[in-house]
Amino acid sequence: MARCKGDRRKPACDTLHRAVLLFGLPAVFSSLRRVRVCAAKRRTCFKTRTRRTITTVSFRVVKGYYCTFAFCYRKCYNINCHESYTKEFFVGTDNLVYHYTSLKTFYNIIENQSFWLTDLWSSMDKNEMSYAEDLIKTKGKELLNLDFPCFLPARNYFALSCTKYPDSYFHFNNYADNCFGVSIGINRDFMKDGLSDCSRLLGYHLSFIDVIYDEATQNNLIEKYLLTDNGFPEISGNRNLSDAYNYFFARIKRPEFSLENEIRFTYRQDYGGRKTIALPLSDGTLFNLDEFMLKIGLEKSTQDGIIQKAKYACFGNQIRKYYEMSLKEFGINNVIKSIIIGPKSKQSCEELKSYLNSHGINAEVKKSKIELRN
Repeated sequence: MARCKGDRRKPACDTLHRAVLLFGLPAVFSSLRRVRVCAAKRRTCFKTRTRRTITTVSFRVVKGYYCTFAFCYRKCYNINCHESYTKEFFVGTDNLVYHYTSLKTFYNIIENQSFWLTDLWSSMDKNEMSYAEDLIKTKGKELLNLDFPCFLPARNYFALSCTKYPDSYFHFNNYADNCFGVSIGINRDFMKDGLSDCSRLLGYHLSFIDVIYDEATQNNLIEKYLLTDNGFPEISGNRNLSDAYNYFFARIKRPEFSLENEIRFTYRQDYGGRKTIALPLSDGTLFNLDEFMLKIGLEKSTQDGIIQKAKYACFGNQIRKYYEMSLKEFGINNVIKSIIIGPKSKQSCEELKSYLNSHGINAEVKKSKIELRN
């Protein structure tokens, strides 16, 4: 390929050589059917608007999955090759989201410095995941003439349910011990604030997502997503359909549940076709995704979605799977920013504030403005 004057892109062979040197994968590369080397891409950093350079090497292994290695010659935030055409789908909201729970559960969150992420396939909505699956499948058949993508999408999703409403009677009454519990204000950017330049890599598996309830909006967004030019013309339909499953699976709910106004902190356990293994950081160290996931109580991400570290507990009248995700690596003071005490609770604001301070948490504590009759 001819280069323009001043073009500093790395040749494909040089990039591949760097991959082998960095990750030590000669045995893996010997079994590949196909190697795709994406030329170095110059992008505008989403946060700083400065120019960054990323080189990625994607390869297709025997079972038809893609993996991605990211080499960042400078500190960067854009990791996924397809990020440019998915960025527009993210909805901006206030910096805090709110998780409603009982006072006892809140106490355990602080003591253990962890969140419980529960299996979305066993949530209260019987059609939680199947509704989204049917919608995407229908659109894939209609627009791409594909029943299912050859790149298997992720299927194991776990989540912490939140909302954008800080002081809601509906949520206190239904999810916070009949108004005796609390609303926990969670910093939506706690991964980025706590881990800076490796948060994008982590964000492929852990992220806050705004649930979509309107049926017309659901169909329009899926259709737009499936027909987007992703830069891979020979596999465009299959890749778009796979990414649509990955993107919308946990993002779509039936309209009947719209009162929840849910924002989910979601853990995608399997990586659905592509995986970024490691990321060289600006300080010269290497951020290993699997090692970090294990450290915070989650799984190594796999193509087959094997679950080994999930726990089980009784939630109401149902036993469900969950992961206990540690917040210690992010700094719990960076995660929890405010507490609103439920309208029926007799908990003292001053004493709760003192308790949080004893655990190094400097969160705002206040009483709900909702007034109820005795």
